Amino acid sequence: MKSLLALIGLFVVLAGIAFCWWADRTGRWYAWFPGLAPAPILMTADGNAATGVLDRVVDGDTVAVRYHDLLLQVRLRSLDTPESVHPDAERNTDLGRQVSAWAKDHLADKRVRLEFQRHGWRIATDKHGRALADLWIDHAPAGPGPEDELYQEMVIRQGFSRYETGFGTSERYHHRLSEAEAEAKRARRGLWTKAR
Repeated sequence: MKSLLALIGLFVVLAGIAFCWWADRTGRWYAWFPGLAPAPILMTADGNAATGVLDRVVDGDTVAVRYHDLLLQVRLRSLDTPESVHPDAERNTDLGRQVSAWAKDHLADKRVRLEFQRHGWRIATDKHGRALADLWIDHAPAGPGPEDELYQEMVIRQGFSRYETGFGTSERYHHRLSEAEAEAKRARRGLWTKAR
C-alpha cells in the first residue's frame, strides 16, 4: 500500500513539474497571469538584443515579440488600422495591406522598445489576451531618449489609423497623438483622403 501511495505521489510531482515546464515554455503563465510579464522590453529585429526580439509584424497595429522562449502577441495601443490579415477575407482592405507593408518595412532591422500598459499590478490586455503596449523605435544610444520615435504617432500622422481610444486614452501621449491625427486630417492622408 505504501509503495502504491509513493508511486502516486511521484506521478503527481512529475505531472506538476511537466505542467510547470509546459506553462513556462508556451508562455501560458503570462496569459494566465499577465502581471508576470516584464516591464519594457528592448528588442532588435536581428536578435542582437539582450532581452528580446521583434519576431514579426503581424499588421499595422499588432506585433509578435520573442522574450526568451515566450512568443508574446502585442496589440499596439491607440491604433486601429484597417484589416489586412483578418480570417474573414472580405474585411481585409487595400489600405490595410498598404499599412501592413509600410509597418513591416518601417520596422525592419530596427531596435524597438515596448512600454506595456498596466492596470494596477498587471499588464493590460485586449479581449483576445494580447498585451497592450506602446512601441518606440529606439535610436542610439539604446534606451529612452529624445531622438526616439513613437510608432503609434507615426502611423496616425500617416493617416493609417485614427487616434483610437477604445482601450482608453493614452495618458502619457494624448497630446502627441491628438496633434498627429489633426495633422493627418488637415493634409488628407490615408483614412482622411476623402474627408472634407
